[in-house]
Amino acid sequence: MLTAAALGVWLLDAPSDSDFAFTFSSTAHWPTTARAKAFAAMLLMPESGIRAFLDDQSVRQIDGMVVRDLMSHFGTTMHATLNHLNHMELIADEERLELEAELGA
Repeated sequence: MLTAAALGVWLLDAPSDSDFAFTFSSTAHWPTTARAKAFAAMLLMPESGIRAFLDDQSVRQIDGMVVRDLMSHFGTTMHATLNHLNHMELIADEERLELEAELGA
């Protein structure tokens, strides 16, 4: 996750005239770290991959065991996985907090 986040910082904060920079005026106010973590989450846990994993496992509700399986499958941390599931609207804020407590945040 750290390498993907570092790549996000490099891509998102490169000078606007750089050949490899992605600049978005609507996200320019975001802190670098938040943008880099979001980039890393999408790189390591693409939405299509998450949904395919959940479909393959016939998951109807996301619980602690499912989160552990996702973390193992994608090689991500608990916080990154839960935040990504929350941003994908697969779990609500309250569920994210409950899962953090269950998994020993």
